[in-house]
Formats: sequence, C-alpha cells, structure tokens
Amino acid sequence: MTERMSVADFKRLRRNGQKYSASAVVENGVRFDSKLERDRYLELCQRRQLGLVSYFLMQVPMRLPGGIIYRVDFQVFSPKLDFTGQADPVHLVTYEDCKGMMTPVSRLKIAQVEEIYRIHVRLITRENVHA
Repeated sequence: MTERMSVADFKRLRRNGQKYSASAVVENGVRFDSKLERDRYLELCQRRQLGLVSYFLMQVPMRLPGGIIYRVDFQVFSPKLDFTGQADPVHLVTYEDCKGMMTPVSRLKIAQVEEIYRIHVRLITRENVHA
C-alpha cells in the first residue's frame, strides 16, 4: 500500500532535512546536496589533475516543458585522443547525475532531458564513485 502525506507534511519534511536522508556538505567552499555528489566532485578534480578530464561544469540547467528546470550535477568535458594519442581539439561530453535513490519523478525528468536534448545522462551511484 502506498503511504500518502499532505503538502504541509511534505514541506515540513523538506524544511527539516533532505529527502531520503541525504546530508548536505561543504567542500572547498562549495555546497553539495549529498556526500555522493561531493565525492564525485573530488574524483573529477583528481581526474582533471591527471589530464583525464579537461574541465567540468556543475549544476547545469536543462529546461523542460511546463517551465521546469532539471539540473544535471555535472557536465564533464574529456579530451578526445586521436590515433597517435594526441589530444584532439574536440572534447567528449558526458552528463552525470548523482543519485543515492532513484525516484519515479527523477526517472521521468531524466527521460525527458534525454529525449529533448538527445543526450544520455549517466547515473552516478555510490558503487561507481571512488573518491
């Protein structure tokens, strides 16, 4: 059976903390909604230092119908290597969203983003973050 709550209860829940027990954290002066997102940020910083990532953007807005804005956590630009191992001026671009728990609303919004923008959103979970 599905548990239901009133709008007032939902707003109270949001005021008292994150849904699904995520804890907001601050790293290098940047606020993250979860430790998972912070850990992926640290991993991307390490990959940038190693030259595996050229740069990345955080909280990239994607407009959806109805005035809704969905924000992917990271847009990552990686160098594309040619057959000699030299960096090509073209970058490979990936879109990443950190999810500790997938909700039906998140699933729907990601599907809309992928359809409208013709991209793939890579889901980052605790299992594939190594920071």
